[in-house]
Amino acid sequence: SALSELNSNESDAYRQVKLQGHFDNNHHFLLDNRILNGRAGYEVISAFLLEPAVTMANGNVIKVIWVNRGWLGMQADRSQLPVIESVDSLQMIHGQLVIPSQAFVLADVPMKGQWPEVVQRVELEVMNKRLQQTQEIQNPLQTMVYLLRLTAGEPGSFQINWQPVNTAPE
Repeated sequence: SALSELNSNESDAYRQVKLQGHFDNNHHFLLDNRILNGRAGYEVISAFLLEPAVTMANGNVIKVIWVNRGWLGMQADRSQLPVIESVDSLQMIHGQLVIPSQAFVLADVPMKGQWPEVVQRVELEVMNKRLQQTQEIQNPLQTMVYLLRLTAGEPGSFQINWQPVNTAPE
């Protein structure tokens, strides 16, 4: 469905949407401690700048959405963060809207103030504030309550292995 038909609330979770815009190649979060096939790594979450901005059914104007691009392996030396290849030019991407689960973490690791930023869980409000602090983004961001999980094979995707979401039939 089109983003403009949605209300930016939780009832829109798990919808498949197509979005047009640019990946922000300078601002990524690395979601720590993600294991794939026994290997440690990160899920890469990048800002995606919608072009044009989208007006939702409830009137909210959305300029940016966070996109989970999948898994990237960790270097043997943990201090070496993975290199995230740039994705240039206007892209049409496809994925599923999800609401980040409030995963329990032992301790909040403070952000370092440099990009990419390693995080223990996805907290969209915290991520939005962190993005707003960067000089390149002057106007307040209008972002959504969800994250877009990129479909495998889409531009900018890494290894995608989303677990199916089990929802009760009622």
